[in-house]
Amino acid sequence: MLIAAILGPVAETQLRRALAVSEGNLSILVSSPVPVVLYVILAIAVTFSVVQHMRRARAKRRELALHV
Repeated sequence: MLIAAILGPVAETQLRRALAVSEGNLSILVSSPVPVVLYVILAIAVTFSVVQHMRRARAKRRELALHV
């Protein structure tokens, strides 16, 4: 959370700058392979985190159901 609080405004400023340079064209965000790879890694990490959370919640519900 601390990293997000520190880097959030910097990331927002850089995004605004990139969109200003590209005159609002969002394709600049995926115009080279590097950002595409980073977006894929981010999507995989978020998906993995969500699936892991869902599995833990399901296991916890099953455990509670067995004790009732």
